[in-house]
Amino acid sequence: MSRKLEIGSNFWLTKEDLQELSPLEESVYGLDKWKYCVLTSSGRGAIKLLFQQLPQVRRALLPIYTCGSVINPIESLGIECHFYPINRQLEVNVDRLMDMVEREHPDSVYFQSYYGFDTLASVRPYYKDLQDKGIIVVEDITHSWLSDFNTIEADYSVVSLRKWLQLPDGGALLSNKHVIGQIPQYGESDKIVAEFLKASEGKERYFQTLDPADKQEFRQHYVNVKDLLQQDDAPHIISKIACSVLAKADYEWIIKRRREN
Repeated sequence: MSRKLEIGSNFWLTKEDLQELSPLEESVYGLDKWKYCVLTSSGRGAIKLLFQQLPQVRRALLPIYTCGSVINPIESLGIECHFYPINRQLEVNVDRLMDMVEREHPDSVYFQSYYGFDTLASVRPYYKDLQDKGIIVVEDITHSWLSDFNTIEADYSVVSLRKWLQLPDGGALLSNKHVIGQIPQYGESDKIVAEFLKASEGKERYFQTLDPADKQEFRQHYVNVKDLLQQDDAPHIISKIACSVLAKADYEWIIKRRREN
């Protein structure tokens, strides 16, 4: 079934997507580069899960250009967040970062690449210098998950999978260097999944009717999903529906379309 499109739209699930759920029987494409992988209901849940098991982290450096979904779960654990500058090309000024490291004495530095470009290429060679100082290096690969450059040298990586696919929920905490000692303590995010399904059903109905009232209704459900995510950064397990989408996704098509966009 071909999908109708809207500019600046949200992902949605069709009836065909939900007809037969497929379990995840092996590693998810794009996550198999890491030795350890824990799937969560959201990127912010993965961040919270990570820092919950790093009690030695009391101060963290983050890029100045980041969002509350990254900052809030870290600060909620009583960790001080300080922010390092990035330039107009969204790249890290390594000298200024290292000056901040010497001045602020962080226990962790959080890096993020932007919009599928390797904006961390200049700073990634310094990860080992930071690690040798006992600093935990975290790389957020949400924008670069399916890119072909190296993103595995950090101590930990986090990703919001729901930014890539028609997932009601989905994130991951990854590492090649450390065993991930905890798994999500909470069950599926039932309310988020339910609202996403209502949004999907309403959006599919709108494409049949083109009734503005139907559009207003499904958009409200998407707002509800966003609100629920903002209210709950606890590490929930990923839903069975999200696992099915991940198992059946056409990743080559996704990569091709992202690059075209």
